[in-house]
Amino acid sequence: MKGLFKTKPKTPTELVISTRELLTYTDKTTEIRERKREEKARRDVTNIMANLQRQRVNSRLIACKYLEDNLDLMDILISGYEDSDIALTYGTISRECIRHQSVAKYVLNSGHMKKFFIYLQNPNFDIASDVQATFKVEWRC
Repeated sequence: MKGLFKTKPKTPTELVISTRELLTYTDKTTEIRERKREEKARRDVTNIMANLQRQRVNSRLIACKYLEDNLDLMDILISGYEDSDIALTYGTISRECIRHQSVAKYVLNSGHMKKFFIYLQNPNFDIASDVQATFKVEWRC
């Protein structure tokens, strides 16, 4: 009965195989954890940007003036649709910015409108849907 619960010692080959499997598992969980952390930081940034766009001081939206002075930010945000890792984050932020009439006018009169039609054809359904949602934005200001 004494030897019934003893484990059989592993051979060197079995030790190498199990070590490799454990290292692979550790690597994958680290990558997954890092990816989840990045997604949370992106969500936080998107929420902060959306709240700043809605912030009023003396009945005027404070972000509107800043965006009017820095319309080149829209060039960066809209081109974000080209990178699938950041497309949805940049899309949400650009939608919040386009709600301001001056920014919407800039986007409508720029070459970005042609790009939107290209982005609509993206094979990634989420990105194509996000671009479509950008066309339905209501204005403020």
